[in-house]
Amino acid sequence: MALTTRALFSILVMASLALLIISGSNIFSACSTTYEFDVWGRVTKVVDGDTIYMKIYKAYKSKYDYLVGSTVKVRFADINAPELGTIAGEVAKKALTILAEGRYVYLDIDDKYVQDKYGRIVGVLYLPLNKTHVLNVNLWLVLKGYAIVKDYPNEFNPLTWSLYVLLSRESTTPTTTAIKTVTKTFTTTKTVFGTQVRTYTTTATYIKILVTTKTNTITLTKSATITKTTRSIITRTVIKNRNKY
Repeated sequence: MALTTRALFSILVMASLALLIISGSNIFSACSTTYEFDVWGRVTKVVDGDTIYMKIYKAYKSKYDYLVGSTVKVRFADINAPELGTIAGEVAKKALTILAEGRYVYLDIDDKYVQDKYGRIVGVLYLPLNKTHVLNVNLWLVLKGYAIVKDYPNEFNPLTWSLYVLLSRESTTPTTTAIKTVTKTFTTTKTVFGTQVRTYTTTATYIKILVTTKTNTITLTKSATITKTTRSIITRTVIKNRNKY
């Protein structure tokens, strides 16, 4: 069966990411150990090739504590992707979606201005590759040809970026994430008019996110709740009166 263009594109992006994860020390030989993580969270939606929505779960600076628990719009610092509605813009969005949507990431926020004129948080996104390295997503988009460098006024200097960042041993950022889906079923029975019995079965599914840090603390977060009610089962009891003559 021939692969569609969309499927082939997805395979190419995922293969690129897989190569980053499984490669040995050679691919990281030129990586940097300089980095700053201001918040940690999950990419909930990709808007275009340089903008996302991110749910913030943890802040590493007190000045960003107000962001914890909220979903914010993030504009990638110092890069510019083609506009949506163009072929290049749609390709850039698709590549970023495959790479980062639904993934847990770190964000280095522009401490100088924090937001741009549209109210979007400005920063550099880092995607964990393994326990020791993270990927600079801003630079990845540029090197892959999905965006260009555009040095806006902020604290960052794109000339100092490295594609791969080596995490220091002293880092207290989350290192292990476990996702557990829990399903519970509840059954209730109601009697109507004394003869009709209706049984309702409700299944509640929610996701637990367990985050283990190097200080061995565990954070439990309920991220979603889905409730589904099955078809009611109706049982009728018929009482027949027989008169004898």
